[in-house]
Amino acid sequence: MKSIIVSQQELFFGSITDHKSICEIDLTELRDIIVYNHLHKNYKFKTNKEDIKVTHCQAMTQLDMYIRDEINKNVFENYKLSRVITQHDRFGGVMLPMQTSQNTERVDRLNYIDSPDYTCVLCVDVKPKSSTLIVEYDDMRRRGRTWNFPLESDAYFIFPSICRYHISQNISDQMNIFYTTTYVQHKHMIR
Repeated sequence: MKSIIVSQQELFFGSITDHKSICEIDLTELRDIIVYNHLHKNYKFKTNKEDIKVTHCQAMTQLDMYIRDEINKNVFENYKLSRVITQHDRFGGVMLPMQTSQNTERVDRLNYIDSPDYTCVLCVDVKPKSSTLIVEYDDMRRRGRTWNFPLESDAYFIFPSICRYHISQNISDQMNIFYTTTYVQHKHMIR
C-alpha cells in the first residue's frame, strides 16, 4: 500500500529570543512605530480600526529574514522540500485593557490567487498570560477545532491564512502590541 499527503495544515511557533543570530531583533523601534500610528489613528483600512499602518524599520527586515530561514529549514528537514516565501502585507495592532480582537482571516475568498498563504502574528509587547491567540481550523469532518496559545512578548505564531483567528480579551492593565505580516508561498522540489 502506498500513501501520499495531499493536504495538511502547518503551524509554526516560537520565540525570537530563542534564535542564535548575528544580529539581535530589537522590537522597541517596531513597538514605537505601532504606538505612534495608533495614537494618530493611522489605520491601514478605513473600515477596520484594528489594523494599523507601519512604516519600515530594521526589526521588520530582520524578522522577515528570520521567519523565511526558519520555515525553509523546518520544511527541508521534515519533507525534503525547499519552500520560498515572500512578504505579502504587514500591519500592527494594539489591544487596550479589556479589549478583544475581531475574528478574522487574511484570505480574500473572492480572490484566492492574490491572497496570502501564511499569517504571522508577533507579540511585540504583551504582558504574559494576559491574552490568548485562538486559531480555528477544520480537521476533515471534525469542524470548528481550535489551537489556543497563551501570549507573551517575543512569541510568534505562523499559520495558514485560510484559518480564522482572534486574540482573546486583554485582561491586563496595559496595552498589548502585535505585529502581523502575511506571506505568499512558492514551492520548489529538491532533487
